[in-house]
Order: sequence, then structure tokens, then C-alpha cells
Amino acid sequence: MGNDETVLRIFHALLPETNAKDRDAAVDALHGAAKITVWQRDQPCESAFAGGRIGCLLTGVVRRYCVRADGHRQILDLPVAGDFLGLVPSSASLLTEAVSSDTQIASFRPEQIATLVERYPAIAAMLRDRLTAAVRRLEDHLLVQGRTTALDKVGGYLMLLRERTPQSSSNGLFLPISRYDIADHLGLAVETVRCCGKR
Repeated sequence: MGNDETVLRIFHALLPETNAKDRDAAVDALHGAAKITVWQRDQPCESAFAGGRIGCLLTGVVRRYCVRADGHRQILDLPVAGDFLGLVPSSASLLTEAVSSDTQIASFRPEQIATLVERYPAIAAMLRDRLTAAVRRLEDHLLVQGRTTALDKVGGYLMLLRERTPQSSSNGLFLPISRYDIADHLGLAVETVRCCGKR
């Protein structure tokens, strides 16, 4: 099970500003409904979303990918803490796997989400915000993919990643994923990503 304080803090941060009493009630309702699971690096975690469950990534990173006909992996998305998965039904061929150890996912049955949304306007607003953020993330990725050179693609990708992940320094860049993940997400060879990273 996940650490309750961490879970409460994340839910509190995700909910939009409202009066404290309503926000606390919504956080408690989310926490009470959540099924929290912990996953280790490279462990498939599709079962967290079985039966149409909707998940919130609490800690860590997951990769969502498919395996192409030639056997190569194509990463379609790399959700990080605070991102929701399952808001839109996806293809059965899309796989989900933990990238980092001790990845925590809070998941909810569809009927739980429907009840929470009806009862707590702040939760409805949060889910709209998270869905909008997911669409914006995919649009940003398409714009990066459309760049001409590999260096521009990798540079643009790293800038987006910096905006989405907590950084301990303003000078460096903490990468929660490997160069192989970056290569698979951008459709580049890992050697190309490695060369771009050395410039």
C-alpha cells in the first residue's frame, strides 16, 4: 500500500482551488475510493486498469506502448506523477509498464468516478483539467516529432520533459527515463539520442 500522507498530498495538489472544507472532503473521498498498487521497474501494470478502471499515477513513471509488426516497441506516452490514465478507453494492443521502481498508481472503478464527479464539483474540474493536460501533452509531442533534425527533436523533447517532472536544480536535467525510452518515444535510434545528448 502507498504512503497515506503522499497520496493525500498529491490529491490535494491536483484538485483546483476551492474552499478548504470542500477540498478536504473531496481529497478524503478520493483517498477512500482509491485502490493503491505499487509496481516495480519494467513490471506490466495493465491490471491496475482492468475493467475500465481509471488510474492516477502517484509516484514514478509508466510507459504506454505497442509492439509493431516488426517486433520493435513504439512508446506512445510516458505519463508521470499526477497524470491520469484510462480517462479515454484505449486499444487492447496498448501495453502499460512501470518505468521506475516503487511506482504507485491509485485506481478507481468507473462507477466510483461517476459518483465522485456527481458529488464533488472539484473532482469533476480536476478530471477535466487532467484530460486537457493529456491532450496538450500529446499535441506537444506531435509538434516535437514534426521537427526536422534529430537534434531539434531530442532538444524539444527534453525541454518538455523538464517542464513535466520535478527538478532539483535549475542548471541540470533529471531524467526519469532511459535513452532507450526517449528513442522509442521519438522513433529514433538510441545511438542518435546518445549523440544528441553529448552536444
